[in-house]
Amino acid sequence: MSKPGERGFSIVEATIAVSLLAIGVAGLAQLTVATGRANTAARRATIAQQAASERMEQLRALAWTSDGGVVPVSDWSSDLTTTPASTGGVGLASAPATLATNTPGFCDFLDANGRWLAAGTRVPVGAEWVRRWSVGAVDSLADTLILHVVVIPATAARAGLASASGTNGAWLVAMRTRRTR
Repeated sequence: MSKPGERGFSIVEATIAVSLLAIGVAGLAQLTVATGRANTAARRATIAQQAASERMEQLRALAWTSDGGVVPVSDWSSDLTTTPASTGGVGLASAPATLATNTPGFCDFLDANGRWLAAGTRVPVGAEWVRRWSVGAVDSLADTLILHVVVIPATAARAGLASASGTNGAWLVAMRTRRTR
């Protein structure tokens, strides 16, 4: 029996309080899941951007100058499909195909953390990323190259996608003009 002036919670009040608490916890759980997904997507985008930037810097570091403004000096033999780069490759030679396919000499594969795995045309087991690049001459400018690098998830490459948009991939484009030494 309760004394006069004492009042407790009714079952209705307790039910409402527990329901509000459950709704709050459910909202917090959804927020945690959404944050985790956003972090994963950002991490993947960062890896793709870093891999694309690395290849673009390697392409830009290859010789594309002229000796005394007369004799062109070009790197036609660096192999960027190996890590570290070696000789016996195509260097700054024009790519015979587009970025839509895995072209020998213009494609390599990376693991989930962006580390080099292999080169070739077939996506190896364990590859998470496909990195493709192309080098092309600009028709109206004889001493100018346009460089493209695209990094896409291996699943997108297997599905025949060539674009990085909507895939947490990356696409970089740069122009390079021959300079005199």
